[in-house]
Parts: sequence; structure tokens; C-alpha cells
Amino acid sequence: MEYSEVDSQFYAGNDCSFSSGIVDGHPVYTIYLKMEKDGEEATILHLRTNEAARIAALLCNAIWSQENAKESAKEEDEMGLQSQDIWKRKVLQRM
Repeated sequence: MEYSEVDSQFYAGNDCSFSSGIVDGHPVYTIYLKMEKDGEEATILHLRTNEAARIAALLCNAIWSQENAKESAKEEDEMGLQSQDIWKRKVLQRM
């Protein structure tokens, strides 16, 4: 099998990298994802095109869900602060 790298990303703080590309010479698996960390053996996933696409979609959905949860929590905090302000104004008006 022969690997042709298409993209890679290095993370200095973690001493690791991710790369992906095309697999030549395998009858089924045409895409690879390689994960490397200093001092450890590299992990290489051999994937069919549909598997690679689905993994990408799954990760995008997880990121979207995480960001959506952060935004919802932020909105709830803002609403909570607004409710507290209204309550404080009502209490002060009664005084």
C-alpha cells in the first residue's frame, strides 16, 4: 500500500499530529486517517469513502452540539440575570 498525504495538522502543545490522504494499492480502503503522538506508535485508520464521510459528519455534529449547548447556557445565564434584575426592581419598588 502507498499513502499520499492530502492534509495534516500538528499540535505543538500535545506533541501530536493528524493527517489524512489517499490509499493506493488496497481494493477497498481508499482513505486513511493517521494519528501520531510523540513516543507512541502511530494509529492509522483505513477507511472506505463512505466511512470517512460519515466520521466527518459525526464529528461535525458533535462540535455543533457542543457549541449549541454553550450558547444555550449563555442565553439561560442572561435570562437568569434579567429575571433577577426584574425581581430586584420589584422588591425596591415595594420599599
